[in-house]
Amino acid sequence: MLRYTNILFVLIFCYTVMALLFWHNSLQKQNNISLQKDLKIYQLTIVGHPEAKLMYDKMIKKHARKRKQYIGEGVTFLVVILAGGLIVLLSFRKRLQLTTQQNNFMLSVTHELKTPLAGIKLSLETLRRRRLTDEQFNKMIDNSVYETERLNELCNNILLSTQLDGKQYLANATVFDIKDLLNICLQDFKNRYPSIEWQLNNYIKANEYKGDTFLWRMVLNNLLENARKYAGQFGPITIDAYESNHEIVIQILDEGAGIPDTEKRKIFQKFYRSGDENTRISKGTGLGLHIVKRAIEWHGGTIRMEDNKPKGNIAIIQIPMSNE
Repeated sequence: MLRYTNILFVLIFCYTVMALLFWHNSLQKQNNISLQKDLKIYQLTIVGHPEAKLMYDKMIKKHARKRKQYIGEGVTFLVVILAGGLIVLLSFRKRLQLTTQQNNFMLSVTHELKTPLAGIKLSLETLRRRRLTDEQFNKMIDNSVYETERLNELCNNILLSTQLDGKQYLANATVFDIKDLLNICLQDFKNRYPSIEWQLNNYIKANEYKGDTFLWRMVLNNLLENARKYAGQFGPITIDAYESNHEIVIQILDEGAGIPDTEKRKIFQKFYRSGDENTRISKGTGLGLHIVKRAIEWHGGTIRMEDNKPKGNIAIIQIPMSNE
């Protein structure tokens, strides 16, 4: 679709330029014909006039002004058309890109909803039809709980994204220890993914930080999950947390494939997912990092992505120690 749009834009541009050139040549011919007529009238009636030279110069200047006027109007008209066409093209491309991202989001959400539902349904049917040992029973229950948590997390992401974008989120700012929250979130991921090497370097001294703990959990969980998704089967994944210039800095480092420079800012856009949509195998809806950015901004901070050396990516959060 975008290819045909570009071709259509080029054709319209070429037609406009040719029409302007035709219009310009026609006006110049009319101007030259008018000049020839004025010269004939001058030769027949004004040649012997005492101010003939002055009148001749005025006549030549008049036609020269018209020539410049035609050129100026043509150039202005061309610039206006090109500017308008470019704005329409960029708007259309942006709209098309957004539509594609929304379609991909709907496909991703459908898949993300059906997968845990299928798992829960299978577990329940197994529990109903078969007599299981206590170990098998507990495993089925654990699987159902895990899939239910995935559904709950997906619903929370969709709801939270809508609330943050519409500035409808009801804040619940409390004082908490951000060091403890880091430890809790990391321990949860250690329990869920024991094969990955997790490391926390926590140098934060402040015991009290005022913020929304729900948003902070969403931020840390999304960033850790994103790092786990692209870090490979065994990691490692490192968290560095420290204080600098009255700011809390949290860095999450992985050694995965990394993010291309052209996509480092785009990944925070709503519905955007890095990579080729046709060949991507990783799960996701394109909301996680968008929520992270909105939540960090809500706390008055910033987030950016940088390259890890020799490979991988670093998510860097910088947030004021006091955001009152």
